[in-house]
Amino acid sequence: MVAVPAFLKKIKLPHLPLPNAGEKVGQFYHYYISPRSFVWTFGLLLCASVFAVHQVNPNFSLSRSLEVEPIQDGEATSSPLSGKVMAELDLEPPESDVPIQYGIEGMSPAPLRHDDIDLNGQTMNGGHTEITKHSETPPIEEMLQKGPDTKLDDSLFESTPFGQVPVRREADGKTVFDEYAIPFTAQETTRGIIALVLVDYGLSDSIEEVALSSLPPYISFVVSPYARNMQEKISKARSYNHEIWMDVPIQSKNFGLDDTGPLTLLSGLNNEQNYSRLLRIFSLGYGYAGIAFTNTPEFTGADGGLGNIFSVLEKRGLGIVVADPQDGISPIHADRHKSIPFVRNGMWIDGDAGNVNIKGQLADLEKIASDKNIAVAFIRPQPNLFPLLKEWEKSLSSHSIQLAPLSTVIRHNH
Repeated sequence: MVAVPAFLKKIKLPHLPLPNAGEKVGQFYHYYISPRSFVWTFGLLLCASVFAVHQVNPNFSLSRSLEVEPIQDGEATSSPLSGKVMAELDLEPPESDVPIQYGIEGMSPAPLRHDDIDLNGQTMNGGHTEITKHSETPPIEEMLQKGPDTKLDDSLFESTPFGQVPVRREADGKTVFDEYAIPFTAQETTRGIIALVLVDYGLSDSIEEVALSSLPPYISFVVSPYARNMQEKISKARSYNHEIWMDVPIQSKNFGLDDTGPLTLLSGLNNEQNYSRLLRIFSLGYGYAGIAFTNTPEFTGADGGLGNIFSVLEKRGLGIVVADPQDGISPIHADRHKSIPFVRNGMWIDGDAGNVNIKGQLADLEKIASDKNIAVAFIRPQPNLFPLLKEWEKSLSSHSIQLAPLSTVIRHNH
């Protein structure tokens, strides 16, 4: 008998429990028969089946509606889908008058300052507003008989790298404010005049058509520097006796949130850079009497800042109107440049306030005109407001009040 080495005798094997039949059955059920294992097994079988079918017939996933019958010899071969209607697409024509603010070629896009205009030229604030259908715009020959011609007087402009820009004429001091102010004569019984000013003119073709056909004359329009076909829009509005002012976007306290586009005057730019932007805006067209700040300037630390801008306006012979009734800094600079025709807005007429409240605002405006002889109010391009203004204008004569161009109010204010 072979002797067992001593060290093997010292090895102790661990105690291994006998297999438990019940435990083995439970494990088998858990791994192979349980609902979870069934789902996994079914999913794997399904994937394997789809893969196998694709290997046999690669076109299995294509819809039968897309199958193309073979083309017989002699048939047209211009397109493998000829003679079959595969699908119908209900495509609407593109909107031709999306109110954009960057119609200048080569400039980066900039959103609208106001969010009260949608793609259909309707107000968004205060719910859906339907645009009343108006008569078609009269032919241009008829329009030109209503208002003054828009001619470029070379003696009031000078050539720059940006184009023709206004300048005060040295011979007699005449300015574009004198040249392009809409003529107005008050009636003998008039004891108060009101200047209504519409902002964002030119951004929407549909709103432009409604405004020209439904608003009474002598309402002043502030044209956006981002309007397309600007000169055509200026001449057209003036033919309806609407005085034109050019919007000059300027940095406001909400700068960063309120994006006013690539032509905005910025306090972070030096005088030369802002001057170049002004010349670029001035060269976009002619026929405007002055410029408008439709947002409140927050303009400091720009190497002279706002004061230098007013000096440029004075040299160029342009008037200026500010839209914010609470703007306290612009009147200070205007007072230092006394030759600048200047006026500040008195109130905004809210087109979303409801007819009763709108009529109340207009009544307040009448009272200001009666008490102070002049009044200024701004409106936004809200078509639901236009019919109310037209009816209101008809009643002004009974109160000895007239609508007048902005330039007329400025002259009476000085």
